[in-house]
Amino acid sequence: MRRARLELHRRRLRLESVFNAAEPLSSIAETKSLLTRYLCVLLSGFIERSVKDAINNYATRKSSPEFVRFVDKRTRRSVNYGAERLIALLSDFDETWENDLRTFLDVRREEALNSVKSLRNRIAHGDDVSLGYAQMRDYTNAVYEVIDHVYDLLGCD
Repeated sequence: MRRARLELHRRRLRLESVFNAAEPLSSIAETKSLLTRYLCVLLSGFIERSVKDAINNYATRKSSPEFVRFVDKRTRRSVNYGAERLIALLSDFDETWENDLRTFLDVRREEALNSVKSLRNRIAHGDDVSLGYAQMRDYTNAVYEVIDHVYDLLGCD
């Protein structure tokens, strides 16, 4: 497995380990609810880091060290990717990526990205959120599909 995909796999395993720890806690509702909110924050971070790494991987393969530095600094400040923000970022590099991602993002995948972004912000600011474990698992699976697609689109190794 290449470096970019290996790092993606490592982050995915971290998320899955929390899911595995939360699964048997279905009878302990409050604990599972807390873990589910934690999973949402982790998934948001997973999206941010995975997108940053995919773009940096692409830049490293395609351009000069100066441009790689620029891309790294620009993506370092990028957080809270919803569907439109992710599309806009990819469009800054290549308009065909925008069209490809818009086509790929069906309602389920777009809702997952936007919901994770919104929920993460509400959790981080101490708001009450209604988020079930099964729904979080569905969002996570949809996000995995989107991130895998972005890695494929950018030709990550």
